[in-house]
Amino acid sequence: MQPFLDFLKNNAGLVAILGVIVGWGLSSLTSLFLYRRQKKDDEEKDRKERFKHKGELLASDGMSIPNEKIYNAKNINALFCSYKANLNINGEVDVEFPKGINNIKKLKHHMVYLENIGESDINELEIAVESPKHHVLIEKNHIEEYVKKGLVNYGILLDRKIRKGEVILLTIYYFEDDPIVSLFSASLLLFYHDSLNNVCEQALFPEQNNTYPPSLITLKEWRTHVDVNKNLDHWKRRLNNKNL
Repeated sequence: MQPFLDFLKNNAGLVAILGVIVGWGLSSLTSLFLYRRQKKDDEEKDRKERFKHKGELLASDGMSIPNEKIYNAKNINALFCSYKANLNINGEVDVEFPKGINNIKKLKHHMVYLENIGESDINELEIAVESPKHHVLIEKNHIEEYVKKGLVNYGILLDRKIRKGEVILLTIYYFEDDPIVSLFSASLLLFYHDSLNNVCEQALFPEQNNTYPPSLITLKEWRTHVDVNKNLDHWKRRLNNKNL
């Protein structure tokens, strides 16, 4: 201890300089911490304020929507069905659809009107299945191709702007013998990016013409949910474990 005290006594100037440096460093770290916390608080405040003025889609049967809006509505026609997955001899996933699903004449359909009742335009919309592990959503014009090639798709993207008050007409085609209807949970999800940079998700109950209020999500969560490779990799792991 004594040598250390002698060092301090003989090097008072150096100790003072070190004290200043340490004090400056601590002050800088404190300022940086306060800056980052303030920035985070400001970003959260801005996020909440932007969300108040979000776009929002309301599902209905169209009875209360003016004829002009219905006439100008953008149409989306999609097949909603289940699928099965199996591993082939090469260890890759093969997809199997319900027999007869590509016979358009045997398909029934249900129409849902989606009106943007929010305060912001919607720049990008994707209608997706709630459960990629069980269901697919395929554009009607591509049904034959997807069934023939054993391809899957979990969302239909509409990159057209949906302005405030505009309407989308979603026609869902389904196979009557395909047990896909659920009365207790949302079977479809609406993902969208609005003009205020909100990225949102809404649950859609097409059987009841009903939507839940939007919730904020990340773009990564959206893309991950509809990612074909990710979901097929899930099937590959699941089937490989089943065969062990």
